[in-house]
Amino acid sequence: YAASAVYLHKVFSTHFGRGYLFFVVYALMPLGFEGTYWVSASSRIVVGLFFASLSFYFFDTWCAEGEKKSLVLFAAFQFAAFCLYEQILLFSSALTLILMLSNLKGFGRKRARWGLIMFVNAALYLCITKLMPTGVYGQRAALFLPWQANYTKEVLTPLLSQLKQAFLGGTYATLGKGLSRGFELFMQEPNVLYALIIIVLCAALYMYINKTKRESIRFFAELGAGLILAIVPLTLFFVLKSPWLGLRNLVVSFCGLALVVDALFDLVFGRVKAGKNAEAGIAAALALLCCVASISELHDYREATEADTTIAKAAAEAIEDVDFSGDESVWLLNVDPTYVIDGNLYYHEHDYGVTASSWALTGAITAISGRTDLPYYYGFIPISEDVVLAVKEDRIGKALSYCYTEGSFVPVSIVKAGENVWNIISTSGNVLGTLQYSNGGAILKMK
Repeated sequence: YAASAVYLHKVFSTHFGRGYLFFVVYALMPLGFEGTYWVSASSRIVVGLFFASLSFYFFDTWCAEGEKKSLVLFAAFQFAAFCLYEQILLFSSALTLILMLSNLKGFGRKRARWGLIMFVNAALYLCITKLMPTGVYGQRAALFLPWQANYTKEVLTPLLSQLKQAFLGGTYATLGKGLSRGFELFMQEPNVLYALIIIVLCAALYMYINKTKRESIRFFAELGAGLILAIVPLTLFFVLKSPWLGLRNLVVSFCGLALVVDALFDLVFGRVKAGKNAEAGIAAALALLCCVASISELHDYREATEADTTIAKAAAEAIEDVDFSGDESVWLLNVDPTYVIDGNLYYHEHDYGVTASSWALTGAITAISGRTDLPYYYGFIPISEDVVLAVKEDRIGKALSYCYTEGSFVPVSIVKAGENVWNIISTSGNVLGTLQYSNGGAILKMK
């Protein structure tokens, strides 16, 4: 991820001038923790951004120097980026378009036309996805276009709400509340070495910026490119049937946001005599604040990981002697969707663990147990007191069931006790709780 920042900044500096707030916003904002730290997302987003930045760099080299090797590397790395994440496809295409426009004048304009290779890469990517099973891409690729009936209700309104909550609410939560919690957590568990490293790095950043000659920035070019790169990766969600905008989906827009911040800073301080000192001070201070705030995000992910591991191990041990022959489901009762206490932001998957969904919990148990015979589709269903379980009434009591108590899963039976009420009974005959059925869902009540 850091390497992608260097490559992107190097090319942008050539065309727009040099600013260092770009690095802080792009690389250190705690809002991006989900997309850069959570392996399920970062394995695609971070790697995709790296390949996109490499293709951007080699395309710029091709336009400037005309080396055929650079053209080949541009096409190859861009195709690799396209295959990792749909948002990266849009982002890399926008980067290519910006360079094509930047080379409309000068010796590179004919070479810039080779940027149209991006359409070939996009076509190859779409051909590959068509060869995949429908279940892999069908749900993700289902479109809902603006001229279709109920578009505003089904797509636009919920998406705008998510954008507001993710960008504004997420920034406040991770940088505001996160900063306060990060400082408190550090004081509870002081790590002198970490503190010294962060302080030294921020001081080094301040001194480096102060000693580096500040270049003039092409304000409108940088601002325009930033807006394009911030908006384009999000346009995908405006045509999806079920838009689900997680915090990880914001990371691809960080490059554009970083350019916008850098351009606006230059507008205010660019012609001020102390502009370089202001940039050094603001960049170093913001970097320090982001690092402190990120302590809380790191803490929350550690809590979630430890809880996920504990529960998945307990479940794997509970079913160790169970043979699975079909697609039967296993109910795991009294499992909460999150074990993160006072997290910065409970939004979509953020600050939730694998226990928040059946597919994630099934994957975790499969990975930890090492078994290949476990049911896959909705195999292990977590049931919490906080969430209504959508289930048909005639399915209650049919699944193999376990209840999580005192760090382990115990086998239980679910027996009807009255109208719309089922008791959860342990092997020793104790009633551990009840399931109450209403309006197509079951509600767990533990004793």
